[in-house]
Amino acid sequence: MSIKRILCALLAGCMMLPLASCGNAPAENETAEQDTAAVETEKETTAEEARLALPDDLPEADYEGSDFTILCYNHTSWLMDREELDGDVVNDAIYNRNHNVADRFNVNIVFDSAADYPTASSNVKNAVTSGDDYYQLAAYHFIQMGSDLLSNTFMNMNDVPYINFEKPWWNDTTVNDMTYKGVTFMGVGFIGLSNVSSAYCLFYNQGLAAEYSLPDVFSFVDEGTWTKDKMKELAEVVQQDVNGDGVKDTGDRYGMAFDLNGACDQFLWFFGKKIYTRQDDGTYADTYYDEKLVDLITWLHDFSFNGSYTYTEKSWGVGGTMFSAGNTLMVVGGIGGGLSYRDLDIDYSIIPAPKWDEKQEKYITVSDGSSEAIAVLTTVQDVERAGVLTEALTAEGWKVMLPAYYDTALKYKGTRDEKSVEILDMIVANVIFDFGYVFGGETSATGAGFWIHKLLQQGSADITSHYEANKNNYQNKLASAIAVFEEYLETNG
Repeated sequence: MSIKRILCALLAGCMMLPLASCGNAPAENETAEQDTAAVETEKETTAEEARLALPDDLPEADYEGSDFTILCYNHTSWLMDREELDGDVVNDAIYNRNHNVADRFNVNIVFDSAADYPTASSNVKNAVTSGDDYYQLAAYHFIQMGSDLLSNTFMNMNDVPYINFEKPWWNDTTVNDMTYKGVTFMGVGFIGLSNVSSAYCLFYNQGLAAEYSLPDVFSFVDEGTWTKDKMKELAEVVQQDVNGDGVKDTGDRYGMAFDLNGACDQFLWFFGKKIYTRQDDGTYADTYYDEKLVDLITWLHDFSFNGSYTYTEKSWGVGGTMFSAGNTLMVVGGIGGGLSYRDLDIDYSIIPAPKWDEKQEKYITVSDGSSEAIAVLTTVQDVERAGVLTEALTAEGWKVMLPAYYDTALKYKGTRDEKSVEILDMIVANVIFDFGYVFGGETSATGAGFWIHKLLQQGSADITSHYEANKNNYQNKLASAIAVFEEYLETNG
């Protein structure tokens, strides 16, 4: 186990200590309650201090009030930058992160937010073409950034001093899924919170589970038996034509609900598939089309349409609407959905997406393509400064912003589901960024990561015909991206 994994495991255990001790003091013994409260407070402080104390190994530096400008876009910039303190725990954590780094290095952190990701893309390419050092860092729609790589916009982050992918504020997927033969043009770290907010999970209505006398879903998760078949087994129990019209609509009750857009695409990764998979030599192999893919889409088509227990439609967010109305046991959604569910009169939990079967080693998820990657622009004049500030911002994001987001996303009427906190840590640790998804194109014409929803919207499971008709599109796109890595290696080898 790597040092990074050991640190994360220790911190996760430390963070859970106060939660595990809640409610053990006898109500009739005031002294015992006070003692327990004191111990819990001490443990909470220890957990917080342990996280904050992890060194970022950065040098002292004074950047004399200069600007450090990060190109982002409106969809996710609010999870990176806040203008003032307002008492909201997430708002204030984001504000404090930025000011902690600004004060430490005497620098002005500027988040330049474009209206949308196409505009962000144009801005970064224009800056590089003109040789302008206005932007030092890019952090926007990661699939668009993958396409922008073709314009030679980003540096190899392994050449940038002080960026250390072994630290826990960088997701392991940076090395495992986005690095080619030691070259990393884009990384995944806590510059913002959208990688967490948009990381897919399942929300689970515990009230409906109790009403239908369903078994404890957490026991399946802990035992490693939370699989597609177990999910289907629970979903099938919860189905009711509430309005009696014999038609599947939003007024009825279901075991599962999700939209036939981004939500259904994620099952590719939930079930352990990848479009391109990293090989031992640091290259990537096309692992998209195979027998498992055919079985996966056949199963998902059956789960979506051949029963009365699943509700799907093309409308974005339909699953969340159904869940908010209390009409579905489960919904596929980003972790950030917990913020919108907090005030509902629903006892809900967060659980991981299921595994394909029990042979799958772990529960896997992916962040929505709208979340950001991080890249240093090739036009940066002071590369060392860019490395120091990038590392500082991601480290402080992990130390300050992430715990605040956990707390807020999971709070429910002043309490929180202890098990969901533990599971959230696991989900965030298992986010992957498939090389073939990142660099394969942002539309269903080229990006194979979008083909599941393309088929299901047509009511089809015929991935074989779709693959044969479209495989050249995504393979050519990925070949172009790999050529950029190879050219860099040839030039700088």
